[in-house]
Amino acid sequence: MRNNSKGIFPILSKYLFGELLYPVIFCAVGITVIFLGNTLFELTDLIVTKRVAVIEVVKILVYRLPEIFVMALPMGTLFATFYSLGRLAKDNEITIMRISGFGIHRILIPILILGILISLTVFWLNEEVAPWANHRALNILRELIVKDVTPTIKENTFLSGPDDRQFYVRQVDRTHQLLYDVIIYEMAYDGKKSSFPRVIVAKKGRFDESVWELEDGVIHEFDEAGFIIKEGTFTKMEVPVSDGLEFLSRNQKTTSEMTRDELYDDIQLFLKSGIKMDSYLVDYHRKLSSSFVPFIFVLIGAPLSIRNHRGWVIGVIIALVITFAFFVVDSLFRSLGSAGAIDAYWAAWLPLWIFGALGVILIIKEEFFF
Repeated sequence: MRNNSKGIFPILSKYLFGELLYPVIFCAVGITVIFLGNTLFELTDLIVTKRVAVIEVVKILVYRLPEIFVMALPMGTLFATFYSLGRLAKDNEITIMRISGFGIHRILIPILILGILISLTVFWLNEEVAPWANHRALNILRELIVKDVTPTIKENTFLSGPDDRQFYVRQVDRTHQLLYDVIIYEMAYDGKKSSFPRVIVAKKGRFDESVWELEDGVIHEFDEAGFIIKEGTFTKMEVPVSDGLEFLSRNQKTTSEMTRDELYDDIQLFLKSGIKMDSYLVDYHRKLSSSFVPFIFVLIGAPLSIRNHRGWVIGVIIALVITFAFFVVDSLFRSLGSAGAIDAYWAAWLPLWIFGALGVILIIKEEFFF
């Protein structure tokens, strides 16, 4: 009798793809709503204590949506995998497919393809949408702070200042308006723009609305080839900030507000001054590695869910355990990378390699020991 599996496979793939796609959307939206509710609870203080207009809080919530959805998609994908494939396993549909001649690898192909597509979606949101939206949301919060108190300059944060300057401050004492370990890059100085910036490094500084008064510092100037042509020290130096601290407050960016390219450029700029950028390097690599978490969750969740014949409740419990285990391992490696204990690249990627390898082992076991 002729084997019709080749003709059936496209139909089966479409069926499996659809079986997982809709639960992924449903689970991701549901988790997003839960996270959104938690964010709203945190922002309620702005409405109650600071009398902030409700429309401003709504704007913050809308701008936070992309980041929240990016966090929800991996978990939604894992829960949907256990729900969908667990239902197929419980109804013996997986068993029928395998008896009909379909190996586990062929059954999982459409599932894994969907995992890759979800990962690409997460990458696009992380690069094109979330940084812009996060910057808008945080700027609203910064502007609200500006109305009441001196603008907050965050520690270990890049600031884009007026007059083509880049600022970095390691530590801030807001009570006494003091700055520690300040670095300023000036791309334009002495009335001209240079290929290499003038670098001002100071151990300490004091800030007010229009001037930063730096103490105990060094100035480096470079020629067009990048060699130091002038180096001088200073006891005190005033750096005017023409648009005030409000400008800096609006233009400072955390890593969540940057694309990979923006973060890479700032890392390269500040590495020249000898600053340890381990935590930023980890975040740079994580911007790519975190996009593949949905695929890894499908890779490890699919073979486990196929073995689950006890219903969706057990599937949800297993999914929760996997999610918790992954984020514990991920947090551990992130801390090690930020502390410089391991290379930043491996700090970002090792959790995915570990869980991905486990998923491959489970698929091989399911394929050959059915």
